[in-house]
Amino acid sequence: MIKDKKFIYVASPFSHEDEKVRDKRVEDVEKFVAYLQCKYASKNVIFSPIVHSGHVSKYILDKEFHTFDFWIHEIDEYFLELTDELWIFQIDGWYESRGVKWEIRFAEKEDIPIILWRKEGNTYLRHTVC
Repeated sequence: MIKDKKFIYVASPFSHEDEKVRDKRVEDVEKFVAYLQCKYASKNVIFSPIVHSGHVSKYILDKEFHTFDFWIHEIDEYFLELTDELWIFQIDGWYESRGVKWEIRFAEKEDIPIILWRKEGNTYLRHTVC
């Protein structure tokens, strides 16, 4: 039953001036979310705005929809309001990411538990922040 599941929001960096870096970030997060789906989907609904929107953004030609405010306030904030836990995937650029910083501040303000994840070799490791 879906009501027994936690809604997990996976935060990770996306923006970068180099399209290859953005594509690599999307690929890394897709692999991570695939891992999470296999391991945790029985008790959690896993959502990543990068997996959901990373490839889609390439096809949006209107500059109005390529702004930080659009993605954060029109899409991501809605899902963050539903979330039970914020899981942060610590890939290259996560600490400097404007979006990840915003998502962390939102979670702290709303008392949403934050879990950090990183990849080490062929495995993913997690630890609770707060």
